[in-house]
Amino acid sequence: MRHYNDLKFIIDEYPRLILGGKEGSFVKKCCYSIIMEKIDVSEFPPPLFIEDRIEVYFQKVIQVTKTPGEILSLLESLKGVEIPFLFYETEGSLSSDERDFLGNFLVSSKSLILSVPFPSLDSMEEFFSEAKDRSLIGFKPFYLSPFEWKEVR
Repeated sequence: MRHYNDLKFIIDEYPRLILGGKEGSFVKKCCYSIIMEKIDVSEFPPPLFIEDRIEVYFQKVIQVTKTPGEILSLLESLKGVEIPFLFYETEGSLSSDERDFLGNFLVSSKSLILSVPFPSLDSMEEFFSEAKDRSLIGFKPFYLSPFEWKEVR
């Protein structure tokens, strides 16, 4: 339960997050639960979850996979609309297409959470100590698992 309360605080504190973890579905479920506590579900648009594949269906959010047709349709329908929360699942380092795509949402989303798989806290710390990806400037990285929670520096 402590991790959950910590994550609630972190989501409030930092509008741009990178949440790494071995279990992407755990990270996704935690974020969904917290986001649903924070928003008025009657307002439009709802939070947006862009996922590699939809493993769990969440109520009262927009969920899409990263297929080109869905993404283009989504971009067109949300043009000029402020999104309260964007959860974006990636398979690893952001490709140039993903960076361009996310650039569309940096201004229009109040909170943007990147979910990135890492097998361990050590591997995530190593990645951030070596990688100086300019597209990640302004994002606060944290490692989250059912047993571990830590800011990555």
